Amino acid sequence: MNNKLKCHVFICTNCSYDQGDVTIEPSNELRDTTKELASKLWDKGQVRINKSGCLGKCSEGISCVIYPQQEWLTKLKQEDSQKIINAIDKLIK
Repeated sequence: MNNKLKCHVFICTNCSYDQGDVTIEPSNELRDTTKELASKLWDKGQVRINKSGCLGKCSEGISCVIYPQQEWLTKLKQEDSQKIINAIDKLIK
């Protein structure tokens, strides 16, 4: 398997934000699920999934950034792991 790092994903798990009447807590679950899905598709030497501190986009909900492509995904929800996986797949092909 090719061990060259193709992307490094940072998912904000730092802050909570209000969405109407609901407060969304830091997204450790989103990060954990995304990391688990990624491990079934790519070697950790190819795709890394890490939590991050504040990415400065709190008003846009849960955010992640994929490097080196500098692709941002915002307005994520706890159940959006597959959305992140799809974005990674598209970027590294």
